[in-house]
Amino acid sequence: MYDHEKSIKKLFSFLEEYKIHLTENDLLNFLKITNRWPYRSIDNKPTVEIITEWSGKCKDEFYDITGKFNFNRWKEKYDRGFTTILSDVLDLTEELRNLQNEIVKISGKNIQGNFYFTKGSINHRISFDDHIHEYPVLVKIIYGNCKWKIENDYWEVKSGDVLHIPAGYVHSVVECVDRKLSLTLNFE
Repeated sequence: MYDHEKSIKKLFSFLEEYKIHLTENDLLNFLKITNRWPYRSIDNKPTVEIITEWSGKCKDEFYDITGKFNFNRWKEKYDRGFTTILSDVLDLTEELRNLQNEIVKISGKNIQGNFYFTKGSINHRISFDDHIHEYPVLVKIIYGNCKWKIENDYWEVKSGDVLHIPAGYVHSVVECVDRKLSLTLNFE
């Protein structure tokens, strides 16, 4: 039987040392390539979403009827402090492609990576409510500081930190008042 925990531990150690050099301007420039962000990806998942106050996720407001991403509509939400989720991002830069290659070497498979980023907010929901995944997740904080809740423990995390969220663990980001970018790796 394959030992998933062994791969997770290796990847955790690797991520602690791996540097990802991205800025908010880099993310904004990625999003200006509107054809890169279809309404749905090849695996039928949204490529750009925001976390809203009521429904959890929203994507429909910044796509036109043809499914083309509208950067300006999305930017209005982002500028008001809502958190954005970009899905399947490990192809965007050479650093991210190298990371994906290392993940494959360690785990034997491609893993989906997603960005969660925000300007920070005390007025808007910055994360989903407490929730669980049926699979383990690694989170690399690329820049910024925030506070996570994992089960009943609270973790202050900063740029460069890595979190391991085991499958079935309740978690959420409970505070983020400044700009933050994190990369999540979902081991589905």
